[in-house]
Amino acid sequence: MTMDPAIKARWVAALRDPEAKQAKGTLNRVQPPTDPEAINPDRLTVGQCCLGVLAEIAVAEGITTSEVDERPDGERTTKYADPYTDREGEKVSDTASGVLPRIVRDWAGLPDTNPSVNHNGRHTLAALNDGGFSFAEIADLIDAQL
Repeated sequence: MTMDPAIKARWVAALRDPEAKQAKGTLNRVQPPTDPEAINPDRLTVGQCCLGVLAEIAVAEGITTSEVDERPDGERTTKYADPYTDREGEKVSDTASGVLPRIVRDWAGLPDTNPSVNHNGRHTLAALNDGGFSFAEIADLIDAQL
């Protein structure tokens, strides 16, 4: 499966944006409106995983929707709608907050909800993001391999 070139170009450009703030462990971390670090007052985003950047592009395109999810520990993240049809043909409503929703994967033409790239072995994009790779480094790998 080959990623849609136009979507890839938008994703890579967004990752290379010097204003983009990176987060680990979730697609999109949000904070209360009083947080001075919030980079988008409407969404209250303070950081994103590389996959969260693509999920937000999909939201802007109307592919999926999102809402703030307050976890029991008080952390606030974004969960994305992930509707799909199960093996019996039933429509299922689900959400995703750690990997891409299937609907975003399919729209972008990706092979997986957490695609792997080769960098000294196969690694998922989320593992690279959470392991300390910068957005720019991840953008280079996406550009070359997906």
